[in-house]
Amino acid sequence: MKSILPISILLLGSLILTGCTSKVRTVDPSDPTVQTMDINQADINDAARNMVNSMLNSPSLASVTARADKPTIVILPVRLDATSLTNSNINTEALTTLVRGQVINSGTFQFVDKTRRNDIADEIWYQQESGAVKQSTAAQVGQQIGADYILEGTLSGFDDFNQKTRRVGYVLTLTLQDIESGIITWQETQQIAKEQKKGLFGW
Repeated sequence: MKSILPISILLLGSLILTGCTSKVRTVDPSDPTVQTMDINQADINDAARNMVNSMLNSPSLASVTARADKPTIVILPVRLDATSLTNSNINTEALTTLVRGQVINSGTFQFVDKTRRNDIADEIWYQQESGAVKQSTAAQVGQQIGADYILEGTLSGFDDFNQKTRRVGYVLTLTLQDIESGIITWQETQQIAKEQKKGLFGW
């Protein structure tokens, strides 16, 4: 009977330690109940969609959307804030594409692609100067539409913790600016964060 007590104590200690440590299990990555401290592309994309919807329905854009002719917009690539993000797993090119598609498909704006300007200039030169294109069909210099607004975004990050709590996340800011006047017509910031409480045996 004496040998049972030490074994019981060991078993009890093992159960306590097991209950206080984190458990690892295989899960379905599409399961929305699975929570980790990682913020993924989907989290940022959802925030961006909400922000674009907010912009398109903003009272500050009422006069813009009421125009008979659609205003023209340039959408710049979302910029990473290198001072706060040294190792980001967010694809900002995909994020920019998502924002651009949502704005274009809303039908509120016309869109000109800043990244294709050199390609367009080369094509116009070819049509005008190569002698290979029938001049009655050649694109004319000086006929492009100037943009009225510019939409730009910045993605920064943070990792804050104290003795009991850790918060990690991103801050996404979108800004719509009138090119001619320089006036900021609309701006919104959203924080995408996750919080973790310190466990009995650490993080």
